[in-house]
Amino acid sequence: MRRRRLKSRFSISTREVENDVSHKSGYQAGYDLGFRFGKEDSQRSFDGTSIIVLAHSPNESIIDTIQKIEALTPHPYELLVADAGSSETTRQYIIQRTGIVRHILARNDEGIISVLNKAALVANGKKIILLAGGSPNKDNWIEDLMVELDSEASINAIYANTTWMKDINSRLHACCLLFRTELLADIGLWSEDVPTLKECLSEWLARIPQENRIIMEDFDSIS
Repeated sequence: MRRRRLKSRFSISTREVENDVSHKSGYQAGYDLGFRFGKEDSQRSFDGTSIIVLAHSPNESIIDTIQKIEALTPHPYELLVADAGSSETTRQYIIQRTGIVRHILARNDEGIISVLNKAALVANGKKIILLAGGSPNKDNWIEDLMVELDSEASINAIYANTTWMKDINSRLHACCLLFRTELLADIGLWSEDVPTLKECLSEWLARIPQENRIIMEDFDSIS
């Protein structure tokens, strides 16, 4: 695993995916769907970034996060909200933004990991950013992440943590992830058999060889 301390500088149809995910779970389901996505859905991709925001608590400031992304992120990008428990106010706001924000909503008893997998499968960008905690706070906040990802051909993923995550034991925990979409075909989606989101993200990152991933510590562009 490589480490970076941030220097101070400023197709598969949705219905088909839902049916597959509802009847299969865990790593094998993630791998199978990720493989199909990589093989069959490449023609829909655009040369930009899909930003996935996780919403799994009615107390989260998802509206604020959406507004900050739109204010601080250069195009081209698309914005998806993987929603497994946001407030009614947040959902109404997203509905009003239909066409700008893609709303991937949980059905029945689906949890946040299941909805995250659905969002990843319908993402159209050649790169994916997953925001797992916090909101961007600096203009062009993804530039540092992109520079690291493109620094070497062998690098498959960048993950970042912040100063407020120092009490977390796992070195693989992250507030955001950046990776090329085809990585899903190589290592699969996120396992629904892992009990918590934090553990799920750590398990997914651990599938990537250490030499192919970089951690950015004290990443202060997310707060």
